[in-house]
Amino acid sequence: MPRSPASQPNDRNKQTPSPDEWLNIWLGKCSKELIKRELTEKESQFHCAIIRRYLSEHPGNPRAIDIEKLRRFVNKQKNDVRQPLILFYTNVALSEKHVQALNSIRPKKIPPSHGKPKRPIRQTR
Repeated sequence: MPRSPASQPNDRNKQTPSPDEWLNIWLGKCSKELIKRELTEKESQFHCAIIRRYLSEHPGNPRAIDIEKLRRFVNKQKNDVRQPLILFYTNVALSEKHVQALNSIRPKKIPPSHGKPKRPIRQTR
């Protein structure tokens, strides 16, 4: 017996979330995971800032983000941002291919500072 139009689901009433709504959904899931992990406030803020920047630059489904875009994002950052992204792809937006890509990226080597400025600091009177 065929369904009457009234009994069929109405897909017209469903709206796809906007990029900002998706961002908030993923950040909410990430925040819940960070609370479970009992990170310090500073660590939690760092993780959220990295995930927010990453998802803002790559709207949509995080599992569908191209691996090369992920690599470029990691490599252009001043800090090593692999750990927040690994946590995100291991526990929130589950994606083994993204985790493997992140694990294959070597950490940046930041040259040690010897405490001496390159040029002498001029003293003012």
